[in-house]
Amino acid sequence: MRIGVRFDSIAERIGSLLNLVPVPIGIAMVSMPAARSLQVAQRLGILRELAGGPATAAELAARLSLREQGTRRVLDVLVASGQVRLRAGERYSLEPRAAKWLDPSSSSYVGDFLADTSHYWQWWAELEALVREGRSIELHDRAPDDPYWRSTSRASISSRACRAARSPRRSRSRKAPVPCSTSPAHTGSSRWRCAQRHPELRATVVDLPGSAAIGREIVVGAGMADRVGHVDGDMFEVDLGGPHDGALAFNIIHHLSPAQITRLFGRIAAALRLGATFAGVAPQTAATFSRLMGSNRLASEFAEAQRDQR
Repeated sequence: MRIGVRFDSIAERIGSLLNLVPVPIGIAMVSMPAARSLQVAQRLGILRELAGGPATAAELAARLSLREQGTRRVLDVLVASGQVRLRAGERYSLEPRAAKWLDPSSSSYVGDFLADTSHYWQWWAELEALVREGRSIELHDRAPDDPYWRSTSRASISSRACRAARSPRRSRSRKAPVPCSTSPAHTGSSRWRCAQRHPELRATVVDLPGSAAIGREIVVGAGMADRVGHVDGDMFEVDLGGPHDGALAFNIIHHLSPAQITRLFGRIAAALRLGATFAGVAPQTAATFSRLMGSNRLASEFAEAQRDQR
């Protein structure tokens, strides 16, 4: 996938080929309203309402207790970005291609993940501070009752359900030979989905208190509380138990420095039986994400370690 500017006419395309179109301005100006309008439309329920059928801006505003003018502006941006279609009679509807991802009844629904991306707005706003000072944001430094945990947990489930729906053969739980028990984890969606596919599997999820609380709710709702348990706390400090038959460490490595990755892998290895399976993101890939995202206070530490290695 590439980020760029879409041209509507032959004249615009020719202008672009001749380098007469200031593309950088288009990227800077258009990407912001496109992203933010999509996030807002999801969080306010506009996309959910459109999934039920075409509606005018006035009708949507009335149903959702919104202001008509602002609702119309958001919808018009979504029309320009190709997610919504403007029909006769000033009625808006989801584009069929977009409905696959934005209709809550779709097996490929990513609405919860989309809503959670609103948190990214703040993170990217701090990018200049990361580049200038090495200062970045700690994603998980929040109180256990912060609404962030529910949002990010639902987003994690949404994204994994989407991947499973479109690429079932590539499911991690199908590829990793884990016969019985598995530990630890960061966010429990991978673990309870593994348990859904493998009735003989028992899983222990190690997670921060805020995320673990939501994870327990999800596991109970899925009817799997007897097979999926949670351990609250810091993965570097809590007792991982064992010996386990396997371990999964997804969606966590990219937050860590090389030294922390080594330490975590050592703790996991000590909790596994001989010949157990351990599946996770490769350290090199994780480190790349850490540098790119600058998603925690360890980004500068990683850069320092890389310089030392040279």
